[in-house]
Amino acid sequence: IIYLTTTDSLYQETPPLKAIPYPLVVGTTWTYRPLGDPWLIIKEVVGKETVDLPAGSYACHRITWRHDVDGDGDFDEGIEPTDYIGSVGLVLRQVVITGAIRMDQWGNVIGYFDILDEYKLESVSIEG
Repeated sequence: IIYLTTTDSLYQETPPLKAIPYPLVVGTTWTYRPLGDPWLIIKEVVGKETVDLPAGSYACHRITWRHDVDGDGDFDEGIEPTDYIGSVGLVLRQVVITGAIRMDQWGNVIGYFDILDEYKLESVSIEG
């Protein structure tokens, strides 16, 4: 496995990860990362839906991720990544984190909040 220190760089993993199995079929489940590398991630094609984005409207397969970060055999709650795969590839990724802890400068818990991190396809140009 080769890792670089910056998050905006490409890196190679050996063996390569199976990011998406083709053809996409609702109900398909696969291991994206095995337990210990660094934690178990299972992906599943859970349905189909249309996604409207600045780059257009896409009929997509919806893929959810499940994590077992602590390796206890139970999938963890509170983080829900979802990918939407259209005819041009990944068009939308949403990561919902619920119950994040807000602390003051002394480390005291002062509240909780939810996070939505979203990556949207803004434009596309495919030359043939």
